[in-house]
Amino acid sequence: MPLTKQAIRRYRAIDQCLSNRQRIWTTDALLAVLSTSYNEHTGSNDGVGRTTLFDDLQAMKEGGDTGFDAPICYSRKKGHHYTVPGYSIFRIPLTGSDVVILQQALHALQAIRGIGLATALDDIIRRMNGRLALAGSLDDIPTILQFEEAPNYTGTNWLQPLYDSIQRQQPVRLGYQSYRAMTATEQVVHPYLLKSYQHRWFLLGYSPAKAELQVFALDRITACADTAVAYVPSAVNFDTHFQHVIGPTVPAGEQPTTVHLRFAHGRAPYVQTKPLHPTQCEVASTPAGLELTLYLVPNPELVTRLLSFGADVEVLAPATLRATMRKRLRAALASYNN
Repeated sequence: MPLTKQAIRRYRAIDQCLSNRQRIWTTDALLAVLSTSYNEHTGSNDGVGRTTLFDDLQAMKEGGDTGFDAPICYSRKKGHHYTVPGYSIFRIPLTGSDVVILQQALHALQAIRGIGLATALDDIIRRMNGRLALAGSLDDIPTILQFEEAPNYTGTNWLQPLYDSIQRQQPVRLGYQSYRAMTATEQVVHPYLLKSYQHRWFLLGYSPAKAELQVFALDRITACADTAVAYVPSAVNFDTHFQHVIGPTVPAGEQPTTVHLRFAHGRAPYVQTKPLHPTQCEVASTPAGLELTLYLVPNPELVTRLLSFGADVEVLAPATLRATMRKRLRAALASYNN
């Protein structure tokens, strides 16, 4: 079972006590410390009971879910104490296999370019290698996982400063030039989220000038600097914000609708094994193809995704989306006819 915040606080308090070998830690002494800590965090006067203390000590000794295996003993002369001088449950050394697992995870994290986390972890693991005197280095580990990257993508240089701004809840002044604009413009943005889609990065943030949540492609940002205005916290739950769309664009005020598609039988297995959206549902298999539905809000990313299937997909409904697809495909055909 996962550790609760209260359990972690108690373990930390017990650890601090037992790490202090200048005092004999009787049961009553530990209870006094735990009760004071508990009451300060909860605002109650209930304190911590003896059963809870003994359960915590036993859990710390046995490991299990905590993974501590702490060398805790009790004697009348020494009270509750660590048998290993200098021991702390928060200073547990990593084993060689732990480092190997971390190294493999680092290789996967290195696919995230620009944020800087991979570089920081690289340095940490190198220091771990030195402490554990392990042979070899990160360069000796064969690549097992390889992620596709967008070549020469120009937006990653803004990931680190925007990531920091979101963490600090710091509004920024963005220079931004959309693909349709002739020149860049500046505006204040309250940054909330960095989202990746189709090998591109996007910033979602509140724009006071527009009085709405906006999406900014990082490769169109020309400048980014802190600005001295009060931060406006997000009122959006980003865990559910994108549940009815494909991509980062959520059309304001639009409600989800049922999108009815028909795929050619030759393309159907690819869509069955890699659904377009979590709401994808198969409704029929006819001589003309596989029919399925999606429940979402049509947006530019959906249109682009459907266009990528070429002649292998037909939009049956809604009529507005079908008309959009017809117009785009006719324009494409006209380009080839010319």
